[in-house]
Amino acid sequence: MEFSVRLVVATCVFTAFASAQTDDPIPPSVCGEYQSVECRQFADGTSMNNTQVVFMGVISGVFTRQMNFYSDGACTSILFSAAMEGIWIDQGALEGFDNVRKVMYNFTAISVTPLSADGVTYLSSNCSCTGKIAWQQSRPEPLIDSASDCPPYSCDTQFLGGSIDPLATGLLLGQPAFGTYQIQEAGGVFQSRVDSQPLLAWNQTYTPYDNYTNLLSIAACTTTNVPDICGSYDTLCTPIIGPDSALEGSRRETFQWHGPEDFIAASGQCNGQIPGTCSAYGVYQRFVTMYSDSNCMTPKYEYEETGALGIVNSDGYTNFVAREARAVTFTPYSNTSVLNLGVKCPCGDSSLWAARAPRLITTCPPGTCPNPDFYDGPGFGILSYAREDKNQTTLPGGAMNTQMLLGNWTDSAVDANAQMLIRQLDVASSNCERDYYSFDYCGVYNSNCVSMQQGTLFNNTQYDMIESMVLGGDVTASGATDGTIEYSRQVFPNNGRGCASEDVGLAIVANGYYSIFQGATTPGTSGYSSIDVDTRITLVTPQSQEWTDLLNTECACGGSWAYQKGRPLTSCAPGDCNADLYKYIFPGGVFGEPGFGNLQLVNEQLRVTELTSDQVAGYGYYLTAASPILQKNVGCEAPLPSPTICGGFTLPCHRTVDNHAAAGYFIANHDILRFYQNITVYLEHSGCENATQKYIEFEAQGNYTIQGESKDTVVLNGSNIEFRPDFWSLIPRSMQAVSDLNENCSCNGSWSLNTRRNLTTMCPDCTALPFLHQPVGSGEPTYAISQHFGINLRFTNASTNAITAYTTMLSSSNVQYVLASDNCSIVFPDNRRPVIPTPSPGPSPGPSPAVNKPGKKISGGDVFIIILFVFGFVYFVGGMLINYQRTGGSSGGGTPVIPHVSFWRSLPGLITDGCAFTFAQRCGTRRASGGPTYSSFGGPSESTKIEGYGSL
Repeated sequence: MEFSVRLVVATCVFTAFASAQTDDPIPPSVCGEYQSVECRQFADGTSMNNTQVVFMGVISGVFTRQMNFYSDGACTSILFSAAMEGIWIDQGALEGFDNVRKVMYNFTAISVTPLSADGVTYLSSNCSCTGKIAWQQSRPEPLIDSASDCPPYSCDTQFLGGSIDPLATGLLLGQPAFGTYQIQEAGGVFQSRVDSQPLLAWNQTYTPYDNYTNLLSIAACTTTNVPDICGSYDTLCTPIIGPDSALEGSRRETFQWHGPEDFIAASGQCNGQIPGTCSAYGVYQRFVTMYSDSNCMTPKYEYEETGALGIVNSDGYTNFVAREARAVTFTPYSNTSVLNLGVKCPCGDSSLWAARAPRLITTCPPGTCPNPDFYDGPGFGILSYAREDKNQTTLPGGAMNTQMLLGNWTDSAVDANAQMLIRQLDVASSNCERDYYSFDYCGVYNSNCVSMQQGTLFNNTQYDMIESMVLGGDVTASGATDGTIEYSRQVFPNNGRGCASEDVGLAIVANGYYSIFQGATTPGTSGYSSIDVDTRITLVTPQSQEWTDLLNTECACGGSWAYQKGRPLTSCAPGDCNADLYKYIFPGGVFGEPGFGNLQLVNEQLRVTELTSDQVAGYGYYLTAASPILQKNVGCEAPLPSPTICGGFTLPCHRTVDNHAAAGYFIANHDILRFYQNITVYLEHSGCENATQKYIEFEAQGNYTIQGESKDTVVLNGSNIEFRPDFWSLIPRSMQAVSDLNENCSCNGSWSLNTRRNLTTMCPDCTALPFLHQPVGSGEPTYAISQHFGINLRFTNASTNAITAYTTMLSSSNVQYVLASDNCSIVFPDNRRPVIPTPSPGPSPGPSPAVNKPGKKISGGDVFIIILFVFGFVYFVGGMLINYQRTGGSSGGGTPVIPHVSFWRSLPGLITDGCAFTFAQRCGTRRASGGPTYSSFGGPSESTKIEGYGSL
């Protein structure tokens, strides 16, 4: 009977063995094809021959076995044949014996076929499976299969290689089995009998008599190293063996990794980098389920983790990998598991463990997870290391298996170097997500709650965080190349609560512009792009007293911090903010300085390197274990371009090219082709909130003309604009501005504090106002290119030279206006200041769907409704109390307590009379005396004195 080799995955947790090994990283391989032609006699008089065995894998893999059994000792009278398949897992050397290895077998199929009447009789007597199998000659019967029901101890499995020791358990069908094998110098293998108890199987004295078969090698495997570990892996059910060689349950695992491709240089080093700085960091995902039984039937708990895994070095054959799980979602399945986890790893608060309730863990507070032996690693959120080797084993006949071998995970790179490869994961899919590198960066990205690496701040205190990023820009065939960026981060204490919303300590929202250049030149990388980020403003809000005090101590930034009060920061004076805050906490880097680095988008996951103000250094950065991982949730839809510039646009507060802050607005009327511009510039290293920190105020107005079609400009969907200002004025609002203008921009006059000057001619020598992005003065036309996408409007730097202006590209210094009104006929009542939208000094230069915005302000209608309900409540409740005190209420013989009760009783009738009167007055027949009167409808006559509808 033929059995196909199923590519399965085997892995085994064997901590006692792995931690003690210091010999060669890979044990002697048993991979190959074997056959035994000798007649093997057994004590009961039966015999066996024609045994054929195939082992695939290095330290674990799949195996098949076929053999014939006879009723005599000479292998002449056939009884039956048997075929077996499953997985095998090397369990380390058997101490005290040369070349003897411990092994575990997990049988996935056993089939027996009677080949004679004596065979039917033998099997009916020795393997009746409690009478559930009716053996028939030449008909195979499965002993381990979903269709069979052969319980343990219902079949004497000595003929299948079960132990013959009367004190042993033997081979129990449906259970893993354990034994040994000895590799011979000539290439053969002695294979022992097996037992379902590893302690009994491995503690017996090993002698040749214990051999079940003597196998001769007929074909050895060829093993080829595969340096690329990108791919998907999974496992079948694998028993877990504890340090005392006792079964401790079982597990299943799936694993996926995607990352750089060509990371092994000719020198055998990972891009020549030292360990820990290699470029081969990618994203991995694992899903592990642990079971209390050895057959993966009763789950204890499961965990899912996502993080960074990278190859940090190589010795030319095996690699050394580092892994950091940024977050782990852990789910216990039973109350017993909850109690066990509460003792071994309360992780800040043991009450957070609950049966079937997922718990997100980044790292645990120090000392609150003393025994994480239930987790595959030294602990949550700890950078760990292991030895790795991926290879392909092939037999001459074409059978092939690809597997990845791992050592135990440890928090020491030195210890990882000494570990043996004792775990194997076979490849489930060779498809690698690097084939799906994307350069369409425009979109909304969010992270889960993850741990944050820290520097010297708070004595290396760790924090948790949630990040989001919005990249908006021009969507082209090659993806977004430049646009706006909003990068937000919430910082939480590491208390084991997984970023509970009520625990947020610090909220940060950074806004600015980015430019992306595809095809980064960083050596040995794939799918990288270089990025420039120019953060114009960062809104920082301390949400806890701890962070309020910290910011006042470490980052005063020219002011002071108050609890739950945000500060929009455009820049900080040098030395006014701790460098560790820039490096680890603030997502946009140093305030007032552009940041340079690399990024990669693959499988809808975005990772960004650290940003630095050194462009050369930033373009050489590699992704590391600490690089954030953000999932793309929403892509960009191309905004509709517009050739016009009409409407009302606000210019949000932003950092200028010389570290001032500025805000303002731009208005354009398409009917009369008039524009108006207003910009207020504030002192260096300030925001746009304090009127006492104003630097200058600028106004300009005039006519404009759109000169060319979009296709004629060097800017995508741009329009050539000619401006003809007839009003251009400046007001210095600080003595620093007065000094700067008088020194660098006198314009044939002098400047005074808070005094407006209307410049009617150009000032070509003025160098004090680069943040205006236009020539200083009026009297001559100026030229620029506009780009109007959706609600965003940008202008290139204007020039009095049309050729220069119309060949100038947009840059990150060209700020973005945001549409506040689409009215293209805004009125200019006094021919200077039009009716304009109110400018906002808020932190965002554009809309951001990824970040929660402040709630909508209440309108006048809301205020009216609130006042109405408050007045009604006071009227009725107050009136009832007054009436009750004065009259005692209806029960005391007085008037009812409801104020003006007669009025409210008569109100429905009055409404009816009023409607009838109106109808008769408008549609009825008037009398000669002038028509109907109110008294004719039941109301009082004109002579009647109305006393009112009840008093209080």
